[in-house]
Amino acid sequence: MATPIQMLKVAVEFANFDLDGARKGDILNWKEDIMGLVKVPGMAPDFPIAVRVYEGEKLRDEWMSDGELRETHKATRDFFAQFRSGSEKEEPVPFRFSGRAFPASNKGTPRAVGLVQTQSFKDAFLALVWHLVVFSRTGDVRTCKLCSNLYVRERRQDYCSRKCQTLASSRAYRLRSKKK
Repeated sequence: MATPIQMLKVAVEFANFDLDGARKGDILNWKEDIMGLVKVPGMAPDFPIAVRVYEGEKLRDEWMSDGELRETHKATRDFFAQFRSGSEKEEPVPFRFSGRAFPASNKGTPRAVGLVQTQSFKDAFLALVWHLVVFSRTGDVRTCKLCSNLYVRERRQDYCSRKCQTLASSRAYRLRSKKK
């Protein structure tokens, strides 16, 4: 079972991923990851939302199509672009989806906020991501100072990867060396 911070990291990685240049295996892996997040039968007791994808009144069991994955990817990128511009202005990120949201009962999951039911994986995934970013305070989503990729900040991290950190350090060292 994934923790909220792990779920947020998956969403950020998905938004940063180049789906157009992806291999077939990468696409299958992303489908599995996203479906695993939106179709989790039981969430962690401290996680405040559950998301389900329905077809009519029945829980949807088949895999998402390549088209649905690409639609979800585009919507996720758009969401994080909106989040990025809104966080600079300290504005809340609006979210609309075609589905139903239910307040949670206090049975079994005392801290739950609710259940989201929708007919598309895109809306289910975005509802989960929106909740993770806006309500859960699971992590600090930042933009890398060097490459502009999104990442979930851990401790005092300023760059998205060790590669960017090393490159920034090298540039700073060269500037200091030039001045001497």
